[in-house]
Amino acid sequence: MPIPPRLLYIEIAAIGAAVLVVIFTITTLQMVLGAAYSWILLALFFTDLTKFRLPDSLTLALLITGILLAWVAPSRSMTDALIAALIASAVFYLLRFTYIKIRHREGLGLGDVKLIAGIAAGVGLINVPLVVLIASLTAVAGGVVQTTRRGRRVHGQIRLPFGSYLCFATFVIWLVSVQGFRLL
Repeated sequence: MPIPPRLLYIEIAAIGAAVLVVIFTITTLQMVLGAAYSWILLALFFTDLTKFRLPDSLTLALLITGILLAWVAPSRSMTDALIAALIASAVFYLLRFTYIKIRHREGLGLGDVKLIAGIAAGVGLINVPLVVLIASLTAVAGGVVQTTRRGRRVHGQIRLPFGSYLCFATFVIWLVSVQGFRLL
């Protein structure tokens, strides 16, 4: 059975993420946890991109790793990470519930609700709006490119793997914030 070509891209992305984590982190423990966090984000990115699924095992692993990252960060705590995870996932759940009530169809999956908990734990509640903004803008751009490439008209019914965009934005914001920059 031949190896799918996308596996090469996944391996290259994993090596690139590891190199960036080594460059941007300060302590060895932060480096190890940061590598784990980035690889989980990468696995979630490709899973959502190819299957439109965010497995519970990976979102739980992201949450645990995010909490541990908060524990080793000088300006954060595990309690902050837990509170951030609860608030962010509650907001996403409310968005999901409201969208279903208004549009009578799912617009945000439960996987995204669980994903945002791990994201908030890892980057902190203050950075979640920036992650969501970057993810939303790149998702819209990606949707437009994907649709026009196929020669179709852009419309509001396009399915997008929003979790993939959240993972990408999270990695970018985490790398910047790990250096101690306050983004907001």
